[in-house]
Amino acid sequence: MLDRLYDLSDFWVFLIFAGCAVGGFGLAPLVGNRLGWTAPDKDRAEFAIRALTTIASFTAVLLSFSLVQVNGNLRQAGALVDREASQVDLLDRQLQRYGGPQASALRLELRAYVGSIVEDEWPAFRNGRESAKTTQLSRAFIRGVLALDPAPGRQTATDDALQKTLDGVIDLRAQRLTAAELKLPSMFWYLILTLVLMMVGLSTMIEPSAIHAISIASTGVAIALLAALVFTIDTPFMGENSVAPSPFAKTLAGMAARD
Repeated sequence: MLDRLYDLSDFWVFLIFAGCAVGGFGLAPLVGNRLGWTAPDKDRAEFAIRALTTIASFTAVLLSFSLVQVNGNLRQAGALVDREASQVDLLDRQLQRYGGPQASALRLELRAYVGSIVEDEWPAFRNGRESAKTTQLSRAFIRGVLALDPAPGRQTATDDALQKTLDGVIDLRAQRLTAAELKLPSMFWYLILTLVLMMVGLSTMIEPSAIHAISIASTGVAIALLAALVFTIDTPFMGENSVAPSPFAKTLAGMAARD
């Protein structure tokens, strides 16, 4: 269900999170007063405020640590894409040096594979799945490279380097597919939601004055905006801040210019 929010721009995601916080925390004292839950004396009200502040601080710390983690995942995924695109470019140059009809045909297959990464696999990543077409093209290209029968001399020397580069490309693709599945577990978001509901519950015990409403709503909005920031970069290949396929697009353009 939350994955549908990745179809929206970050502006709307932040607005939704902040709007829910304003509605929940801003109305909580009024609802509590209507239901008769407002603390009857100042001491009890201060106890509710201290408990709310403690839970809010814990939630903020939890979200801050999670932000560091998801930001690290995003950076690693971007670096991984850069390395894979670089290795694919090297593979094309090695095939060009290898020469011959087989290598020329494999270069066309490699170009089709890279084009599928940009046109098919990235949109599939944004929907949380792998592209079957790209996987099929990858397997066909790998079989073609492994079936090369190099002639003695330059082709034999180039084939050794070619096989090593192919192993690197296979490994990097596997790492990228794994990175595409990275995300915080659902239990994390259930925990955050539980903590927020606890804060809203405590807010119903506070007297519904203007200063209380503003301070409580401000706390809720701050937590909501931090949660929205974590959410928008939680999955490296989904959302507006996701890793772009531009390194592969540049590699594809370089491959075409090399002919």
